[in-house]
Amino acid sequence: MVADADRPAYAEAIATATEFSRSIVRQASDLLASAGVENPRAFLSTIVHSSVDQALADPGDAADLKP
Repeated sequence: MVADADRPAYAEAIATATEFSRSIVRQASDLLASAGVENPRAFLSTIVHSSVDQALADPGDAADLKP
């Protein structure tokens, strides 16, 4: 459960992840299409899923960011 005081940060985190992901996929799809790759979104699907899974599995520095 997210505390009421933390809801703005929670919402911002969700919005950031969503918009950033969409923007990057759009940009990469456009680049691949301009390079002649047929169905660039399908081409990217496995790569993007794998990259996101790896990023989520990596403990990273998120714990270090807590106040």
